[in-house]
Amino acid sequence: MQHNVKQLTSFLALLLPLSSAVAADQHHGTWKDAQVADIMVHTDGGPTGKGYVVVTFAANGTGTPSCASGYPRSVAIDFSTPGGGGFAAAVMQSALLSGMPVTVTGTGSCSVSPTIETVASIQETAHTNSLTIHSGAVLMPQPQPGH
Repeated sequence: MQHNVKQLTSFLALLLPLSSAVAADQHHGTWKDAQVADIMVHTDGGPTGKGYVVVTFAANGTGTPSCASGYPRSVAIDFSTPGGGGFAAAVMQSALLSGMPVTVTGTGSCSVSPTIETVASIQETAHTNSLTIHSGAVLMPQPQPGH
């Protein structure tokens, strides 16, 4: 019995460094204050045969997993996700049309497309436009190209 405990302890001691290495290799992509550059809708062909959206940003994300190394500027949104894949795509569309930056985090896996990281969360980053008052008139700031 004691011999088995020693073998089990030795085996677990060998596994611990391996599990840390695996966990360290699981990166999650992050795009902070990113500009949406392009949206491509695929009407079918996702993991459950349903549609998905690929969103491409103006710049690479940081920490993208190795499965997405060829597309570090993109994330995939699964329409079959009960958590709101359609709403997530609508937020991205809004950001593309308005020029509003978004902060996006990936899941660390490529479960929707084998080469594009799957999106985990999206946050629209609001800009606050200040009003300027001149001689009693309120002047609204003019939108800047690309914003």
